[in-house]
Amino acid sequence: MIKAEAPSMILGAGRQALHVLDLMKWIGMPCDSVVLFDDVARQQQFGPYGLPIRGMIEDGVQECIRSGAPSIVAIGSRFGAFRYRIFRQLAAAGVPLVRLVLSSCVIAPDADIGPNLVMMPCCVIAPKAKIGPLCCM
Repeated sequence: MIKAEAPSMILGAGRQALHVLDLMKWIGMPCDSVVLFDDVARQQQFGPYGLPIRGMIEDGVQECIRSGAPSIVAIGSRFGAFRYRIFRQLAAAGVPLVRLVLSSCVIAPDADIGPNLVMMPCCVIAPKAKIGPLCCM
């Protein structure tokens, strides 16, 4: 079983970040102190659930690296190359990138699950399956 750890910081403040926050609530993790970063920070001050957007994505990358706080990249697949670049930068710096897995999910003991994973209700991962980083299912 994968132990889910609550992220302190979410890079992204759009629909993907909303999914992450919803999943955190379903798991029973506190969401009110999560810090959001997104490049819409200049246009809007608040993200999902009224959480403040503290700064741009690059500000968030620097804060994650400086603090070493558990984090998650929640930038949608429409910006896949950018999302992957941010993920690689954080991973290279040793930032702990969390996995969020609801208890209704079933994961085979020999499955290989990557970091920065979001698994919504009732997902099933078969034996010997390999799920890479940044996966949302």
